[in-house]
Amino acid sequence: MNLITVLLAIAVFFTVVYNYLIGNYRFSWNQNKDQELIPLPPEFVSILIAARNEVSNVKNLLQGLHNQDYPADKFEIILIDDHSEDETIKVASSLAIPNLKILQLSHFRTERETARSYKKFALQYGIQEAQGSIILTTDADCTHDSKWLKSMIFPLQNNTADFVTGPVQFNTSIGILNQFQSLDLVGMMGVTNGGIQKQWHYMANGANMGFRKDNFLTLNGYEGNQGYASGDDMFLIQKFAKHNPEKVMYVKDPNAIVTTMTEPKWTALYWQRIRWATKGSAYNDRTILMVQLSVYLFHLSIIINLILGLFWNPSFAIMGGLQLFLKAIVDYGYLNSLNRFFKIEKLFRFYPLQVILHTLYIVVIGTLGNVMKEYYWKGRRTK
Repeated sequence: MNLITVLLAIAVFFTVVYNYLIGNYRFSWNQNKDQELIPLPPEFVSILIAARNEVSNVKNLLQGLHNQDYPADKFEIILIDDHSEDETIKVASSLAIPNLKILQLSHFRTERETARSYKKFALQYGIQEAQGSIILTTDADCTHDSKWLKSMIFPLQNNTADFVTGPVQFNTSIGILNQFQSLDLVGMMGVTNGGIQKQWHYMANGANMGFRKDNFLTLNGYEGNQGYASGDDMFLIQKFAKHNPEKVMYVKDPNAIVTTMTEPKWTALYWQRIRWATKGSAYNDRTILMVQLSVYLFHLSIIINLILGLFWNPSFAIMGGLQLFLKAIVDYGYLNSLNRFFKIEKLFRFYPLQVILHTLYIVVIGTLGNVMKEYYWKGRRTK
């Protein structure tokens, strides 16, 4: 067997693995039926938001949370300010929201003590001060349906789950940058759901997750991963899953959807995804590392085959083109199932270009995320 045959066989193997994974994620999404709520006695809930320099978003966020379809005396909103340099606190304080509590991270730890773990310390501070038996977390640039709170806590109330994570989507503005991010995030929601449904791996998004406070304290919360600036969501869900995988749940409910903001520039998107990628090697969940590696190698093989086809043997160009075509077909079926739930079918407007961009994106971010140790986040250079 010559070298060309071996290399082509490897490409076929990666293609089969990728198609197997996407097929399973699509099946799991379709199998997870939308949640149906039944009335339950209200428990006291604490909604936590760690915020830094969010003056343009904080008003809409807090007013939306204040207007939740839930008894006002049964929940509190805790905004933890992470050393903001704008008027985030001033705007938040001016709002007539009686169940709003504003904390300042500077009163909990010094800047030096919280270095590299700002958000985790902010949330830890909020949990320490929270009165609720149930904790929900979200981000300052998010908007919420009026039934969001009720939908997210339902599995925690009926003892179906100890930890929940829910759907997150980007605001679907026009333009290739926004729609690329939106389609990518929708795809990650399917992976998140599928991993949990099959108990393969466990992912979460801090913009939309919840847990019981007593379980958080029993499991020592963020202890063990405070050396990473981000990962408050991923490390925590993996800790809960290790303790009791049966009690981790993805809430598939249109009322539970949280909408957040896309990054405004390609450079901002680059730094965001580098931040997400740098903590991957620290995950205790080895299955997710294998899935990420398989996806990375499939996309890398596409690029390598196209390059080899250009400079060595046309057979590689045919293989790379076939891989790209199969990716487009398989991804389309998968994403179309998800888009019907999120009601954002218009994201396919630039689909052929998005397929190419996504292939390059996976390889570039996957490579640099394992090489770079520092990145910019919230105006700070951290690691």
